[in-house]
Amino acid sequence: MQIIRDLLPADSEAIVTHLSALDAEDRRLRFGASVSDEAIAEYVGRIAFWRAGLIGQFDDGRLIGLAELIYDHVPGLPSVARMGAELAVTVLPEYRNQGVASELLRRTLVCARNRNVSAVTMMCLLENRQMRHLASKFDAALHFEDGMVESQVDLERPNGLSYAIEAIDRSVSAFGTVMDQLTPRTAEAPADGTTSDGSEVVSGQPNSGSSAGSARPAGPDGRAPAA
Repeated sequence: MQIIRDLLPADSEAIVTHLSALDAEDRRLRFGASVSDEAIAEYVGRIAFWRAGLIGQFDDGRLIGLAELIYDHVPGLPSVARMGAELAVTVLPEYRNQGVASELLRRTLVCARNRNVSAVTMMCLLENRQMRHLASKFDAALHFEDGMVESQVDLERPNGLSYAIEAIDRSVSAFGTVMDQLTPRTAEAPADGTTSDGSEVVSGQPNSGSSAGSARPAGPDGRAPAA
Protein backbone atom coordinates (compact mmCIF):
# COMPACT_ATOMS: atom_id res chain seq x y z
CA MET A 1 0.00 0.00 0.00
CA GLN A 2 1.31 3.44 -0.91
CA ILE A 3 0.82 6.45 1.37
CA ILE A 4 2.16 10.01 1.52
CA ARG A 5 2.71 11.67 4.89
CA ASP A 6 4.82 14.17 6.81
CA LEU A 7 8.14 12.90 8.10
CA LEU A 8 9.33 13.33 11.68
CA PRO A 9 12.68 12.85 13.44
CA ALA A 10 11.57 9.26 14.12
CA ASP A 11 11.73 8.70 10.35
CA SER A 12 15.44 9.58 10.15
CA GLU A 13 16.49 5.96 9.65
CA ALA A 14 14.06 5.60 6.75
CA ILE A 15 15.44 8.80 5.20
CA VAL A 16 19.01 7.51 5.49
CA THR A 17 17.98 4.20 3.91
CA HIS A 18 16.21 6.02 1.08
CA LEU A 19 19.12 8.31 0.21
CA SER A 20 21.66 5.51 0.61
CA ALA A 21 19.74 3.45 -1.96
CA LEU A 22 20.64 6.01 -4.66
CA ASP A 23 23.50 4.93 -6.91
CA ALA A 24 26.66 7.00 -7.42
CA GLU A 25 25.26 9.03 -10.33
CA ASP A 26 21.96 9.76 -8.57
CA ARG A 27 23.87 10.87 -5.49
CA ARG A 28 25.97 13.22 -7.60
CA LEU A 29 22.85 14.72 -9.17
CA ARG A 30 21.14 15.07 -5.78
CA PHE A 31 24.07 16.39 -3.75
CA GLY A 32 26.26 17.89 -6.48
CA ALA A 33 29.17 15.60 -5.59
CA SER A 34 29.99 11.99 -4.76
CA VAL A 35 28.96 11.20 -1.21
CA SER A 36 29.43 8.11 0.95
CA ASP A 37 26.87 6.32 3.10
CA GLU A 38 28.53 7.88 6.14
CA ALA A 39 28.16 11.39 4.68
CA ILE A 40 24.48 10.73 4.01
CA ALA A 41 23.93 9.60 7.60
CA GLU A 42 25.67 12.75 8.85
CA TYR A 43 23.56 14.92 6.53
CA VAL A 44 20.30 13.42 7.80
CA GLY A 45 21.51 13.80 11.38
CA ARG A 46 21.90 17.55 10.77
CA ILE A 47 18.36 18.09 9.47
CA ALA A 48 16.62 20.65 11.65
CA PHE A 49 13.06 19.34 11.53
CA TRP A 50 11.80 22.39 13.42
CA ARG A 51 12.58 24.60 10.39
CA ALA A 52 11.95 22.05 7.66
CA GLY A 53 9.03 20.36 6.02
CA LEU A 54 9.69 16.79 4.88
CA ILE A 55 7.10 14.73 3.03
CA GLY A 56 7.61 11.13 2.02
CA GLN A 57 5.82 8.56 -0.08
CA PHE A 58 5.92 4.99 1.21
CA ASP A 59 5.25 1.69 -0.51
CA ASP A 60 4.66 -1.14 1.96
CA GLY A 61 6.61 0.75 4.59
CA ARG A 62 9.54 1.57 2.28
CA LEU A 63 10.32 5.26 1.67
CA ILE A 64 10.34 5.55 -2.13
CA GLY A 65 10.05 9.32 -2.59
CA LEU A 66 11.24 12.24 -0.49
CA ALA A 67 10.64 15.99 -0.64
CA GLU A 68 12.80 18.17 1.63
CA LEU A 69 11.73 21.78 2.15
CA ILE A 70 14.07 23.99 4.20
CA TYR A 71 12.59 27.34 5.29
CA ASP A 72 14.62 30.54 5.53
CA HIS A 73 13.08 31.10 8.97
CA VAL A 74 11.11 29.07 11.46
CA PRO A 75 7.60 28.91 9.95
CA GLY A 76 4.83 30.41 12.03
CA LEU A 77 6.84 33.04 13.88
CA PRO A 78 4.68 36.18 14.12
CA SER A 79 7.67 38.48 13.50
CA VAL A 80 8.45 36.87 10.15
CA ALA A 81 6.75 38.21 7.03
CA ARG A 82 6.90 36.32 3.74
CA MET A 83 9.99 34.16 3.38
CA GLY A 84 11.74 31.84 0.95
CA ALA A 85 12.53 28.12 1.06
CA GLU A 86 14.73 25.59 -0.73
CA LEU A 87 13.47 22.25 -1.98
CA ALA A 88 14.98 18.91 -2.96
CA VAL A 89 13.10 15.87 -4.32
CA THR A 90 14.39 12.32 -4.72
CA VAL A 91 12.61 9.20 -6.00
CA LEU A 92 13.99 5.68 -6.16
CA PRO A 93 14.75 4.60 -9.76
CA GLU A 94 12.09 1.88 -9.98
CA TYR A 95 9.34 4.37 -9.05
CA ARG A 96 10.25 7.19 -11.44
CA ASN A 97 7.98 8.39 -14.26
CA GLN A 98 4.95 7.35 -12.22
CA GLY A 99 3.97 10.77 -10.88
CA VAL A 100 5.62 10.32 -7.48
CA ALA A 101 7.84 13.41 -7.72
CA SER A 102 5.04 15.55 -9.14
CA GLU A 103 2.66 14.71 -6.30
CA LEU A 104 5.33 15.25 -3.65
CA LEU A 105 6.18 18.63 -5.19
CA ARG A 106 2.50 19.62 -5.40
CA ARG A 107 1.91 18.84 -1.73
CA THR A 108 5.12 20.56 -0.67
CA LEU A 109 4.24 23.74 -2.55
CA VAL A 110 0.81 23.82 -0.89
CA CYS A 111 2.43 23.48 2.54
CA ALA A 112 4.99 26.17 1.69
CA ARG A 113 2.28 28.57 0.51
CA ASN A 114 0.29 28.06 3.68
CA ARG A 115 3.37 28.92 5.76
CA ASN A 116 3.71 32.27 4.02
CA VAL A 117 6.54 31.27 1.68
CA SER A 118 6.74 33.63 -1.28
CA ALA A 119 9.05 31.52 -3.47
CA VAL A 120 10.52 28.01 -3.45
CA THR A 121 13.96 27.52 -5.00
CA MET A 122 15.40 24.29 -6.37
CA MET A 123 19.08 24.02 -7.33
CA CYS A 124 20.37 21.28 -9.59
CA LEU A 125 23.20 20.46 -11.96
CA LEU A 126 22.68 21.45 -15.58
CA GLU A 127 22.53 17.80 -16.71
CA ASN A 128 19.75 16.94 -14.24
CA ARG A 129 17.03 16.95 -16.88
CA GLN A 130 14.50 15.16 -14.71
CA MET A 131 14.55 17.88 -12.08
CA ARG A 132 14.37 20.60 -14.71
CA HIS A 133 11.38 18.88 -16.31
CA LEU A 134 9.69 18.54 -12.92
CA ALA A 135 10.20 22.24 -12.16
CA SER A 136 8.78 23.23 -15.55
CA LYS A 137 5.49 21.47 -14.69
CA PHE A 138 4.95 24.07 -11.98
CA ASP A 139 5.87 27.12 -14.11
CA ALA A 140 9.24 27.55 -12.45
CA ALA A 141 11.53 30.30 -13.72
CA LEU A 142 14.89 28.77 -14.69
CA HIS A 143 18.21 30.57 -14.30
CA PHE A 144 21.41 29.02 -15.71
CA GLU A 145 24.86 29.84 -14.35
CA ASP A 146 28.21 27.99 -14.12
CA GLY A 147 26.80 24.55 -14.82
CA MET A 148 23.96 24.99 -12.34
CA VAL A 149 20.26 25.61 -12.79
CA GLU A 150 18.19 27.55 -10.27
CA SER A 151 14.46 26.91 -10.53
CA GLN A 152 12.14 29.27 -8.69
CA VAL A 153 8.43 28.75 -8.16
CA ASP A 154 6.62 31.89 -7.00
CA LEU A 155 3.71 31.30 -4.64
CA GLU A 156 0.60 33.33 -3.98
CA ARG A 157 -0.47 34.23 -0.48
CA PRO A 158 -2.43 31.53 1.33
CA ASN A 159 -6.22 31.62 1.27
CA GLY A 160 -9.15 29.50 2.34
CA LEU A 161 -8.82 27.18 -0.64
CA SER A 162 -5.12 26.49 -0.09
CA TYR A 163 -5.76 25.70 3.58
CA ALA A 164 -8.62 23.39 2.59
CA ILE A 165 -6.42 21.55 0.08
CA GLU A 166 -3.76 20.94 2.72
CA ALA A 167 -6.40 19.77 5.19
CA ILE A 168 -7.72 17.28 2.63
CA ASP A 169 -4.20 16.06 1.86
CA ARG A 170 -3.54 15.53 5.57
CA SER A 171 -6.84 13.69 6.04
CA VAL A 172 -6.01 11.35 3.17
CA SER A 173 -2.55 10.80 4.66
CA ALA A 174 -3.97 10.04 8.10
CA PHE A 175 -6.46 7.55 6.69
CA GLY A 176 -3.78 5.89 4.57
CA THR A 177 -1.42 5.65 7.55
CA VAL A 178 -4.08 3.94 9.67
CA MET A 179 -4.95 1.49 6.89
CA ASP A 180 -1.26 0.80 6.29
CA GLN A 181 -0.76 -0.02 9.98
CA LEU A 182 -3.72 -2.40 9.85
CA THR A 183 -2.47 -4.17 6.71
CA PRO A 184 -0.23 -7.16 7.46
CA ARG A 185 3.19 -7.01 5.84
CA THR A 186 4.13 -9.76 3.39
CA ALA A 187 6.53 -12.09 5.16
CA GLU A 188 9.91 -12.44 3.51
CA ALA A 189 10.87 -15.92 2.37
CA PRO A 190 13.93 -17.66 3.83
CA ALA A 191 16.97 -18.05 1.60
CA ASP A 192 15.94 -21.58 0.60
CA GLY A 193 12.72 -20.25 -0.96
CA THR A 194 10.31 -21.90 1.46
CA THR A 195 8.03 -20.61 4.18
CA SER A 196 7.86 -21.94 7.70
CA ASP A 197 5.33 -24.56 6.58
CA GLY A 198 7.61 -25.75 3.80
CA SER A 199 5.65 -24.31 0.88
CA GLU A 200 7.49 -22.60 -1.96
CA VAL A 201 7.31 -18.87 -2.52
CA VAL A 202 6.64 -17.33 -5.94
CA SER A 203 6.87 -13.53 -6.32
CA GLY A 204 6.84 -13.09 -2.56
CA GLN A 205 3.66 -15.13 -1.94
CA PRO A 206 3.35 -18.77 -0.77
CA ASN A 207 2.67 -21.10 -3.67
CA SER A 208 -0.85 -22.45 -3.24
CA GLY A 209 -0.38 -25.01 -5.98
CA SER A 210 -1.34 -22.86 -8.95
CA SER A 211 0.83 -22.91 -12.07
CA ALA A 212 0.86 -19.15 -12.50
CA GLY A 213 4.29 -17.89 -13.49
CA SER A 214 5.14 -14.97 -14.01
CA ALA A 215 13.70 11.89 -7.11
CA ARG A 216 24.22 17.62 -3.13
CA PRO A 217 25.07 17.61 0.50
CA ALA A 218 24.06 20.43 2.77
CA GLY A 219 26.65 23.14 3.00
CA PRO A 220 28.30 24.27 6.20
CA ASP A 221 25.09 26.01 7.20
CA GLY A 222 23.11 22.77 7.01
CA ARG A 223 20.79 23.87 4.17
CA ALA A 224 19.45 21.27 1.76
CA PRO A 225 19.96 22.25 -1.90
CA ALA A 226 17.83 20.51 -4.47
CA ALA A 227 18.87 18.39 -7.40
